[in-house]
Parts: sequence; structure tokens; C-alpha cells
Amino acid sequence: MFDFAHPLPTMPPRPASVLFLSNPFGATREWRGLSGCFGTRAVCRSFARGDEMSAHAETVAGGLHIVAHGTGAFHALRVAQ
Repeated sequence: MFDFAHPLPTMPPRPASVLFLSNPFGATREWRGLSGCFGTRAVCRSFARGDEMSAHAETVAGGLHIVAHGTGAFHALRVAQ
């Protein structure tokens, strides 16, 4: 018989990984406002170069979110493939 009266122990959810990519003329500081909105719900990293973000994305366990704008979106799509 199963006792469903007590909640099953669960692991707390792992914070999501969010990678921000600037366009070639941008700077990583342009993402500070947006990444600050996530607080502890996400682990945020900003990159100025697509190859740096790509190398970091390979080390992230599980899924991740990529945010980019301008020509950085092209590199983000390549990493997503």
C-alpha cells in the first residue's frame, strides 16, 4: 500500500543557465540589467564573442537558454544547432 498523505521528497530545481551574447560592437555590460532580473533563478553569463560562448555552452550540464541580438543572433543559432 502506498501512503500518499505525505509529500514525496524532491530535489530543489536547479537554476537555469542563461548565456547572453553581444553583437561584435557591443559589450557584455549591456546585459547587466536583464541578467539582474533573473536573480537566483538563473545562472547568467555574458559573452562578447561567439566562440567563447560556444566553448562554455559545451560545458553546461543540461539545457540552457541563449539570448542574443544583432549579428550575435547568428552565432547563437549556430551554437543552438
